[in-house]
Amino acid sequence: MNGRKDNKKRKKKLFLSSPWTQMELIQQKLDVNIFTTSILYLTTFFFSLSLLSIWFTSTFSLFDES
Repeated sequence: MNGRKDNKKRKKKLFLSSPWTQMELIQQKLDVNIFTTSILYLTTFFFSLSLLSIWFTSTFSLFDES
């Protein structure tokens, strides 16, 4: 009886330590985090784009009449 329990534990440990299961667990975490990550990347992108446009307009003034 005790040997069967150890065998089940060993199988479960092997199952959890297999790379395929690790990839599935990571994929589940990524599915949760992909929304917040995409929002973070989008806000960073638009913020840097706005800073770049401000710098561009101040450096290369197109309507400068000098």
